[in-house]
Amino acid sequence: MGSVAALYRYPVKSMLGEAVSAVAVTERGFRGDRTHAVLDGTGAVASAKHPRKWGALLRLPQPVGRPRQRTDRPARRDRTAGRGP
Repeated sequence: MGSVAALYRYPVKSMLGEAVSAVAVTERGFRGDRTHAVLDGTGAVASAKHPRKWGALLRLPQPVGRPRQRTDRPARRDRTAGRGP
């Protein structure tokens, strides 16, 4: 039988994870995992799938406390609802 040596969650997509000693698991995974993302100037989400563009992001630690949010633009889902790409 296996055992869990460490738990990590990633509150900001594609940034380094944070070690946690315990975490709530929901039907969607770890609570607090990937709840935020970094957007570029076009509103595209930064991703580890594009290391040439976002390689530095992959080495950044998670922000301490709640990540800062831009308030000058609505959330991505609100900006794109009912519109084409």
